[in-house]
Amino acid sequence: MTVPATAAFAATWRLAGSRRIVERTHRVLAGDGAELRVREFEGAGSASASRTLLLVHGAFEHGALYEHAGRYFAERGWRALVPDLRGHGLSGGEPMHVRRFAEYVADLRGILQRFDAEPDRTAIIGNSMGGLATARLTQSADRGGPSPAAAVALCSPLLRIVTPVPVMTLAAGKMCRLLRPRTRFAVPPRPLDPRVAARPHDPLRRTSVTASWFFAVRRAVKAVWKDAARIETPLHIMQSGADRVVCPLAPGVWINEVGAADRSCEVLPGACHEVFQEPEWRRHAARLADWFENHVPATQQDATFAPYPRVAA
Repeated sequence: MTVPATAAFAATWRLAGSRRIVERTHRVLAGDGAELRVREFEGAGSASASRTLLLVHGAFEHGALYEHAGRYFAERGWRALVPDLRGHGLSGGEPMHVRRFAEYVADLRGILQRFDAEPDRTAIIGNSMGGLATARLTQSADRGGPSPAAAVALCSPLLRIVTPVPVMTLAAGKMCRLLRPRTRFAVPPRPLDPRVAARPHDPLRRTSVTASWFFAVRRAVKAVWKDAARIETPLHIMQSGADRVVCPLAPGVWINEVGAADRSCEVLPGACHEVFQEPEWRRHAARLADWFENHVPATQQDATFAPYPRVAA
């Protein structure tokens, strides 16, 4: 990934709780020229946070839906990066289209490099399809090089597609993938997650995918199972118990195939698909922050942000 010399084009200050948070928006160029929008959240202080948290959204979404989470982790002493994946939100690239799923993985790797995120001081949270991309990023790195992060968490990751696709639509999609890969197919008009369905109209939410995108995701799902043992980075999964978007049982099976000795999976009873959109999102975020801090402890530099007390298990 190549980046412009000056990527930040907007910066604001916000009071979050008792702390001031500086928020910046960056434009980062991917290797193919696609412009990626990246939000940066950091506690205001005399020194920058030494720890980086990359927060990756899911399919059809965008990073603006996770700004509250970015601010929360900034309050906890992290520099939080919340990008829009290519083809999502305000990022460039054809909407909901990739030739290979590896394009998402390369973008995430490039963002971490652009912001000089040191692997041993970095954590990643991947949500839904962002969880699939995060897992593939970790697998590709652990295959022959250093992991991109010291700890990784996946929230309701896309490990098994449960949305039924009519046989005729699937057959047409296979034909289009070969002959016209950019052919679009509409997604169900009403989101399966009731929290998402209850939101006001979101003009940035995508409503169709290309044939190429759909089969690239399917191949990535197969690959993430095949390569599960390649993950050696500490891994925690937080799966919503009432998930209607991805299979809620898949993480409990997949985690046992992961190569990392430090691995765990918890289920949130009654929670819908998007963990950070739940009424109790702050409690879930606190649990993840506590887990991350066991793997990426705060330094004297981070202590200036006065981290929150830990939550009870």
